[in-house]
Amino acid sequence: MKILKPDTQNMNSLNVVITTFYFFTSFKEGIHLFKEKLEDFCKKNNILGTVLIAEEGINGTLSIFKDKINIFYSFFEGYKELEDIIFKESYYSSHPFGKLKIRIKKEVVSSGGTQCIYNPGSYIKPNDWDNFISRPDVINIDTRNDFEYIIGTFEGSINPQTETFREFKDWCEENLKDKNQIITSFCTGGVRCEKSTSWLKSIGYKNVFHLEGGIIGYFIETQNKNNKWKGDCFVFDDRVVINDKLEA
Repeated sequence: MKILKPDTQNMNSLNVVITTFYFFTSFKEGIHLFKEKLEDFCKKNNILGTVLIAEEGINGTLSIFKDKINIFYSFFEGYKELEDIIFKESYYSSHPFGKLKIRIKKEVVSSGGTQCIYNPGSYIKPNDWDNFISRPDVINIDTRNDFEYIIGTFEGSINPQTETFREFKDWCEENLKDKNQIITSFCTGGVRCEKSTSWLKSIGYKNVFHLEGGIIGYFIETQNKNNKWKGDCFVFDDRVVINDKLEA
């Protein structure tokens, strides 16, 4: 387990931790029993937010009062199949969710038929990202939706102009003709990139990379020190957008 925390002093007074996470794995006890245990735990500890669970893994964002955060992480420590999961933290004055939703789905992010063997592209560390996407032989694709791109994105990134992630496969087939092209991609937390790069590799693309930890991980690790990120970042809770300091 790894926990990424922003090094921002002015967040010390904020009482709620928003932790974002995903992991591709199979649950030894089965997804239904895991859901029941997680849901019961969250209700007992006043934890709100959304978690999607599928046979392929887990994807979620939850908000937790600071005095409960270590108890929450202890829950996940009980699952060996989640020992390499990464949690990315930001902070807020109150719960940015109105309720708890834990759902069982076919996929942890709907891909519109791009299901394939999990085999994602190579990770680019956040501190190496700015130099990598500045290379002239690299094309950098924003795998998020069009409205997310308009709110903010990396300098020079390509906008596929999709309304949903389900459309990303069609855009790639129409626009990425050279299977030797060096392709990088990014998304908010990283899960859409895991799906998209796995699919790109499955159909023969050779040089596929993506931003480790997504945009949130990049903000935590780099504080956007080179100003490569332009604008704000859309998030899936009541904060709506955050800036590169993880502030709403």
